[in-house]
Amino acid sequence: MVRRIINLLHKEWGSLHEAALLLGSMALVAQLLGFVRDRLLASHFGASAQLDIYYSAFRVPDFLYDTLGSAVAITVLIPFIAEYAKKGNGELRRFMSAMFTAFISAFFVICALAFIFMPKIVPWLVPGFSPVEQAMNIQVARILLLSPIFQGMSNLYGALTQSLQRFFVYAISPAIYNLGIIFGIIFLYPYFGIYGIAWGVVFGALLQDLIMLPVLIRERLVPSVFFGHLKDVRRVLLTSVPRTIALTSSHLATIAIIGIASHVEGGVAVFTFGMTLQSITFTIIGSSYSVAAFPTFAKFWADQEYHHFRTHLLSAARHIIFWSLPITALFVVLRAQIVRVILGTGRFDWSATRLVAAALALFVISVVAQSLVSLFTRAFYAAGNSKVPLSINAFSGGLIIALAYGLTWVFGHSLTFRYFIETILRVDGIYGTSVLMLPLAYSLGMIFNVSMLLIALHKIVDRVWIGMRRAFIQSFSIAVIMGFVAYHMLQFSVSYFDQKTLLGIFGQGLVSGGLAIIVGVFFFSILDNEEYKETKTALHRKFWKQKPIAVETETVIQ
Repeated sequence: MVRRIINLLHKEWGSLHEAALLLGSMALVAQLLGFVRDRLLASHFGASAQLDIYYSAFRVPDFLYDTLGSAVAITVLIPFIAEYAKKGNGELRRFMSAMFTAFISAFFVICALAFIFMPKIVPWLVPGFSPVEQAMNIQVARILLLSPIFQGMSNLYGALTQSLQRFFVYAISPAIYNLGIIFGIIFLYPYFGIYGIAWGVVFGALLQDLIMLPVLIRERLVPSVFFGHLKDVRRVLLTSVPRTIALTSSHLATIAIIGIASHVEGGVAVFTFGMTLQSITFTIIGSSYSVAAFPTFAKFWADQEYHHFRTHLLSAARHIIFWSLPITALFVVLRAQIVRVILGTGRFDWSATRLVAAALALFVISVVAQSLVSLFTRAFYAAGNSKVPLSINAFSGGLIIALAYGLTWVFGHSLTFRYFIETILRVDGIYGTSVLMLPLAYSLGMIFNVSMLLIALHKIVDRVWIGMRRAFIQSFSIAVIMGFVAYHMLQFSVSYFDQKTLLGIFGQGLVSGGLAIIVGVFFFSILDNEEYKETKTALHRKFWKQKPIAVETETVIQ
């Protein structure tokens, strides 16, 4: 058994679909642990001011991670790793050591400055908080400043493990991160309060590094302190600048949204819970295919195999659409059941359930867009074109901020618009419904983002939309059918399940969603859907016993 686990840690995954399924499976495990984490948080705090403090305290650490840490982002490093891998392990190790040294040095300085000036920063980020809440926010944020350091190191290690096709250890790291947070909630919170949960976050981030070390030790690629290769470090930094600017604009949009939400008690928690739940589909499907495809994008473009680049891109895009649209329909219809099962305990009441369910519905309408943005952005990076996604993502970030303020203003001043939103989302009579304008603004911005990226992508890849059109039409049509079946099954089965118990709500959602999935599989089979057949083939392969098969159009660079 131990040997089998060790072999799994070091196993190579060569096929796009096998690697994506592995990443998706591990992302599902991470999400299940995330459900446990969120349920524990909801039970302890509900949609309350204290949970607002916890979630908003991530803003500065996450901003530093997304901006300063972009220099060691996997999408930036993998092309350089592919270049240095050709020169041998020794040269690759020295390059990664130089990046490691530069990253750690810069981060310690910046995090120290952030620690000092946090009392000046927080009032600007959460103007709706009381002085006492802002003081707690400052202390929690200071603890969380350790997490981006460990997460940046995890990026370095993850880039190496991905380039070696060791996807398992990279894929399992988010689950390890959630285990650390759960440890903090269960064992540290009773003694240290909300600060104990923050220390759990730091512990989880550290565990992400430790899980990947055995692979790097075996390959003799563990980075160490090294002050050489300054020219190469400068090359990476210059390459990462567009990504840094794009991430900065995206994170500024989130900061602005959190600032608006801070004026409504529980608003930050509602927004964050909704975003976390909608990220299930994006993480399991969109992110998995994007991560699995990127190394091969880089290889095909570097080798000028543009036809294979296009084929690989369209294959990943079609499978993202195939999975995402039906799941989006189920999330919209079953949103209340999903929220109640995952979060409905302790202090998380029915009003909070309805608000988060409405936020979830508004978020998931852009899940396909979010997933394709991740994929298309990686395609541009692999092609050496970072300016296009930079400008589009930056503009989209600004659009999200403008929409957030604009829609919130309209919601507060137009009774007709407010009545329409509250009625269609079934949240009339609940305090804090204005917070729903924030996920709506986010989704509209992401739909605009993917539309612009798709138009721009035509300049480097011919007929992208033509290659995706069939998959979109088929998946959208079947998603509508699945949503119809799930909705009517909910109405039919309501008298057969006790709506006052967790088991009853779970059973109603499971039966309704399960029947919808069976109907969806039936129609995909009848249509002889190409993505359905490819997924079925990949699922039938023996992950544990079969050696990786290197397919020409689906080979991940080593």
